[in-house]
Amino acid sequence: MAGHVVRFRHPLVRAAATSRASAAARRAAHTQLAAAYDDDPERQARHRAEATVVPDEDVAGALALASELALRRGASAEATRLMVRASELSVDRVSREERVLHAVQIGSVSGSFEWAAETGTRLRLESEDPSIRLRAAHVAAYALAQTDRSGAARRALVEVLEQLKDTDPFWGWSSLTTLAVLSYRAGWDPGEVAEWLEVYERAMDGSESAFPAIVPAARAWIRLQIDPTSRPADVLELVREAPVPDYPAEVTGTHEMLLGAAAWLLDEPAVALERLSRSLEIKRRADQPGEMTQTLIALALVQFAVGDYDAVEQAGRLVQDIAEARNQSYAVVDGYELQARVAGIRGDAERARELCDRVLLEIPAGEALALEVTVRVTMSWLRLAEHDVQGAWREVSWIFHEDGEPRHPHICYRELGTYASAALRAGAVEHLGRVLEVARRRLPDPRPYHRLQLARARALAAGEDAEPWHLEAVHDPDAARWPFELANAQLEYGAWLRRRHRPTDARAQLQPALETFSRLATRVWAELARAELRAAGVATAVAEPSAWAGLTGQERQVVRLAATGMTNPEIAAALYLSPRTVSTHLYHAFPKLGVTARAQLRDVVPEPT
Repeated sequence: MAGHVVRFRHPLVRAAATSRASAAARRAAHTQLAAAYDDDPERQARHRAEATVVPDEDVAGALALASELALRRGASAEATRLMVRASELSVDRVSREERVLHAVQIGSVSGSFEWAAETGTRLRLESEDPSIRLRAAHVAAYALAQTDRSGAARRALVEVLEQLKDTDPFWGWSSLTTLAVLSYRAGWDPGEVAEWLEVYERAMDGSESAFPAIVPAARAWIRLQIDPTSRPADVLELVREAPVPDYPAEVTGTHEMLLGAAAWLLDEPAVALERLSRSLEIKRRADQPGEMTQTLIALALVQFAVGDYDAVEQAGRLVQDIAEARNQSYAVVDGYELQARVAGIRGDAERARELCDRVLLEIPAGEALALEVTVRVTMSWLRLAEHDVQGAWREVSWIFHEDGEPRHPHICYRELGTYASAALRAGAVEHLGRVLEVARRRLPDPRPYHRLQLARARALAAGEDAEPWHLEAVHDPDAARWPFELANAQLEYGAWLRRRHRPTDARAQLQPALETFSRLATRVWAELARAELRAAGVATAVAEPSAWAGLTGQERQVVRLAATGMTNPEIAAALYLSPRTVSTHLYHAFPKLGVTARAQLRDVVPEPT
């Protein structure tokens, strides 16, 4: 006993004392504790609930208020538990169902998708209130879409869209956005989404919503999911110019995520990074891990495209950690895939293969085509790292059908350069002709990234007549946004020039390619560029691995933040680590970098790519 506070020497002593007491004694203790916490409504409500065994509207109301307070401070999991208990102690059916619904909504935002889907579906089936049934169906369908049951989610979303179009089209836009994402991920025909977009365009004509900026953002994202190779001028202007709305955190975060993800599809990486980073910070402050994993995944795709592989690896680990803690089955797989992609492009074949196997084992057949395509590309990279050019071609050749049609309408064309270079190395260039013929129809006005991919592929397919296409690829004014892709274009042009006995011109392309590959730590491509340079008459020694490249991905993340002056607790909060783990990473990183003090880190950390 310390003053008026009871402290136990060991937690097990407290547990033993509680378990040995009778139920009546425990209720009496909770009653006394509730009286003692008259200045702390949350704690008082919890103790009152523990002391109550029959429905009591006063206690239920106090718990509901405590849930709202917990939600305001960002404790969404605790808010969910409190609201569930409030529903259990509610006296009338209407209050009980409203509170269950509220708990499901909080649980979905916090990432408890399996529970939210199950509980929301049960509420939809059992409630006699049409409004509650509809809202429960909406939340349950969204939660289902975040699991690996995409077929069930699709059916649920279509049912909700049919119901919402006449009763609440604003919430229907949310469900339609989810259906569009699901369709993109699974690689389904987007015609169904396009039909629903027409329905909701008519339903919203002349109507108003509490958050008017959300509908244009949702519409932009949905349009790009329907035609992911288009670049509508009005959507481009929206993602570039739309101001950040002053809405509640969850709404503003969604607005920025939608426009940030749309910016990625539109080949606007700088805009995408800005909006997605803002969305992530908003969701982080609001304790919305369910929503946060989606934003992390979208942000990582942009970071990968611009060559920030350390950030992608960190994002993959964070997605995996959050998803495993919250039982987000689909996000766990995305976390694996992001890490596999980095391992593959950096030549870590063993780790890439292990992670790719996990992804393929976890995803249901035919329900995650986008992931299947990216895994095939990663497997092709790791085969190349093992000097198996035929194996590399076998892996990546799958992403296009024999008739040249892409398996996924967007992602396959983003990987066209990888497909073409693997075909050239394996002596299978004839397959490119059919793919390029289809691409001419599907990409009549290609976006910048697709334009670069097409120029690379056409150059590799053209043989002696390739130079105009090579020049288009390496001199594309937008190509520098994607350093790895530009370096590949330079490598391919340099190799073409060397084989035509133009060594001076070849070296002008191969040297910057080698510098980029070395900076990105993409070892396999650096070796290819180095071999071509040697053949072009440049004596190149085998590069010694840099001290920075010797760090693990998480060590690099920690060191980067430490170099900015952040303390260990600040770094821990930013990276979702413990301060002890941060200290351990720095302890291992210092000798690798040859430094002895934090002040020296600024001199050894390279500029972000």
